Amino acid sequence: MKSNMIAIVLAVALVAVASVFMLPERLEREREWRTVEKAIDWWDIEILAARTGADPLELLEEVREMGYGTVGVSDYDLRSLQQ
Repeated sequence: MKSNMIAIVLAVALVAVASVFMLPERLEREREWRTVEKAIDWWDIEILAARTGADPLELLEEVREMGYGTVGVSDYDLRSLQQ
């Protein structure tokens, strides 16, 4: 039992030491990758259209102009769009 605990502590210590050596590379990659994409769910477009009486496709164009480049579509929404 005691030897298992020592092995676990040594393994955790080894991982902690190894992660310190990988940290500079990780921080450099994080600095380089600062892009963010705004997304909106199709369900939210439909709800907003129903509440405002607007056409969902017109709302989609408006949110695109506001900087939303991606629309999330669930399986259910995709089936309903195909009909």
